[in-house]
Amino acid sequence: MIRSHVVFVAIANFLCGSAEQSAMQLTAVSRQIMDEAVIETVLMDVLGSSDEYTKSIRRHSHISEELMFRNECYDNVSFNSEGLRIANEKWGAANLADAAAARAAGENVLDRLKRKELYAPFKPQDKRISIWKEPASTQSPDQTSAWPFRVGPPGYADENRLAVVVLFFPGSIGRHGGFATYLLRLDGKKWNVIARDLNFIV
Repeated sequence: MIRSHVVFVAIANFLCGSAEQSAMQLTAVSRQIMDEAVIETVLMDVLGSSDEYTKSIRRHSHISEELMFRNECYDNVSFNSEGLRIANEKWGAANLADAAAARAAGENVLDRLKRKELYAPFKPQDKRISIWKEPASTQSPDQTSAWPFRVGPPGYADENRLAVVVLFFPGSIGRHGGFATYLLRLDGKKWNVIARDLNFIV
């Protein structure tokens, strides 16, 4: 309950602004809290959604009830930009209502990568999401039971009420992973997934 109140207040500050003397600090803090809320919403969607795209991610990554999350921001420009480009093309072709805002949010992602405005490592609240730790140097890839999910920096548009983010998911041993681009909208209190685009790396 306390966590939800903090998130709501932070989002309100981010949307409405704050005192000039602390604007820079509050913007950074609010963005981090918003990033955490967006990313955890996506990870929970992976675990619980009945959407066919999400089911494919679970099957491909060989997960069911929990996942491993590498909580450092994935700042690979090529992979993030490719995920955004493909998703924007599909959403535009499908005449998605938020297609223009999604493109603007994608530009915000690329701008954040350019400026190195990455989210800080954090631990999601959902107990089904575990933090991945680097395997010992003596372990071979085949000895590692689970590879992590990674997430790029979210981008925002439409007065910070729409977010886009690229999720990178692992394949089971011997298989390549892929990436899924998520579009979310804030309903006033929480983020909701409104579109997904899935691509496998071959």
